[in-house]
Amino acid sequence: MTEGRARIRWLTKEEGGRESPPPGPQYSTAARFEVLRDRWPREGWSVVLRIEGADPTEVGIRPLVPNAPSELFVSGSRFDLFEGSKKVAEGEVL
Repeated sequence: MTEGRARIRWLTKEEGGRESPPPGPQYSTAARFEVLRDRWPREGWSVVLRIEGADPTEVGIRPLVPNAPSELFVSGSRFDLFEGSKKVAEGEVL
């Protein structure tokens, strides 16, 4: 899969998220895709986000490994990002 685009909503610290969005330019973490929610955490996939400029909510996205299911990265696919067991963001592939 080549890199796609995603919209990210970073959870605030008060919501249990990060102190602030990662500075980039790359950020890699575990993702729980909505279509695989019932298989989490057995079947999670790591993603790499490319964060450019001052807006960390519009990012490039690609799987960390090349054999990730391509259907997870189609437009409209929803996912949550985790750092360990802590949910830090919600996203949607554009």
